[in-house]
Amino acid sequence: MKNFEVLVTGSNGFIGKNLCQILKENKYKYSTFTRNDSLKDLEKKIINSRYIFHLAGVNKPELEENFNTDNINLTQFISDVIKTSNKKITLIFASSTQAILDNTYGLSKRKCEKILKSLNTHIIIFRLNGIFGKWSRPNYNSVVSTFCNNLITGKKNHIDGPNKILSLTYIDDLIRDFLKCFKLEYENKLIYLNPSIIHRIKVKNLDKILSEININRKIIYPRNFAIGITRKLYATYLSFLPKNEFSYCLKPIIDHRGKFVEISKIKDSVQISYITINPLSQRGGHYHHTKSEKFIVLEGTVRFHFKHISTNKSFDIIIEPHSDLVVESIPGWYHEIINDKEYQATILVLASENFDKNKPDTFLT
Repeated sequence: MKNFEVLVTGSNGFIGKNLCQILKENKYKYSTFTRNDSLKDLEKKIINSRYIFHLAGVNKPELEENFNTDNINLTQFISDVIKTSNKKITLIFASSTQAILDNTYGLSKRKCEKILKSLNTHIIIFRLNGIFGKWSRPNYNSVVSTFCNNLITGKKNHIDGPNKILSLTYIDDLIRDFLKCFKLEYENKLIYLNPSIIHRIKVKNLDKILSEININRKIIYPRNFAIGITRKLYATYLSFLPKNEFSYCLKPIIDHRGKFVEISKIKDSVQISYITINPLSQRGGHYHHTKSEKFIVLEGTVRFHFKHISTNKSFDIIIEPHSDLVVESIPGWYHEIINDKEYQATILVLASENFDKNKPDTFLT
């Protein structure tokens, strides 16, 4: 356990849930405050805290006066308790980029900032843009959660201003920024911060990426999956799936040799599959100029036969299951996988590229 207490207001909200989970994983001592708790309980928790993450508030209340009760009045109460406690407390406040605007929500955030500025303690104000990620609420937290939920439930995304550029931050990136507040050195008692990672994307491109995920996710990972915003959007999309979509069937291609089953692939990149080889059968029997494959034997014993396509020099590698050996096909070498046994073999295959029937790079001898 860390040797100081952390208080999280709005702990049942989207950002609060994610923050509390990370605090728990990192063994911080923390307490929570929700709308179900009393102000008397909140006062005790404030006094016992060294850091306060003030996340509680509303951005789309049923009644506009709730901006006062849920945003401004609660912030005033926290401020008053800190003033009377005379304790050294650092307060991190989740404000909004809309605080510079004159809409009702922006005005409420600006008033909260003004209240906190009067405190003689360390205040860190995060001007947050659109936050997205797991446990967010559709039609409330961000356009990402709304788009994900719409696609999964078969609704069409309504797009106003397709070329509008959104500023988005992934929840895990924001939480990492929050945890850095424990180590900040203060020259001033008041600090304004923005999230360290902000993705900027057009609305129409956001819809395109999420739509591709919705259509293809059972086989194809989207292009550029490993970089930028795409992997984060994929994780957010998955978090909205109903339980009956957690599993799905693959489609095997079966012939006399056994079966080929594609598991997944990244568009224009690697392909993961597995093959079975029936007893006394073989697969392969070809070579590639550029493409390569990695083979791991999961079941059975097989013989990999290699022959150089120019010199005709050949050799064999015999692989048994659970040997932790990887056999790789080499460009310019014919390869064939032979099952000489009386039982089936199963092999995991990782190919360096997707199969393209127009440019197969697969040649029989």
